[in-house]
Amino acid sequence: MSFGNPYPTAIDFRTIFNPSIAQSFIVWNPDSLGGYGVGKFETYIYNTQTLHFQKTTSNEIRDSIQSGEAVFIQSFTGGSITVKESDKVGESRLVSRNSADASMTTVIAPSLEINLFVINADGSQLLSDGALMNFDNGYSNSIDNRDVRKIENSVNNISIQKGTFKLVAERRNNLAVTDTIFLSITNTRVAAYRLEIDPSVL
Repeated sequence: MSFGNPYPTAIDFRTIFNPSIAQSFIVWNPDSLGGYGVGKFETYIYNTQTLHFQKTTSNEIRDSIQSGEAVFIQSFTGGSITVKESDKVGESRLVSRNSADASMTTVIAPSLEINLFVINADGSQLLSDGALMNFDNGYSNSIDNRDVRKIENSVNNISIQKGTFKLVAERRNNLAVTDTIFLSITNTRVAAYRLEIDPSVL
């Protein structure tokens, strides 16, 4: 469902979300090329180690929802959120421009970054879409509100296929040798692509 900031200033999503909704929010960025100049959805999930919302395709931090901005939130169990005066923060930025709230952070938990790049005619590469997996035995292998469903872009989608769900972020137990990760790639075009799978523990 969509959720709009009702105040004429930014609000801190960390003080708003609760266990009844997914630990994430999704924004539409019209300035992001997505490979074909059409914009794309960007997903931020809550990092329980840094206590910030982190973009799935980079280490960019963004905790605030700007004045006049709407985001998508999800719940696998049904839930609601309440926005209070105390959630306001003393800042405002143009939506979809210079959205990073803090300096880049490093990955401090086992993760798997799955990125889809478009290779241009001049050999340059553009990060078009991505998905993220976090591993910890405190997470569940079942779908819950720590996982994030994929909202598909008009072009170039990559997601984690978990049963009937397509996820842009999955949090699950540490991997075992018998585990298989299924990926879904949709809405590609006649182009050269590069798939990057980056296991990270920093």
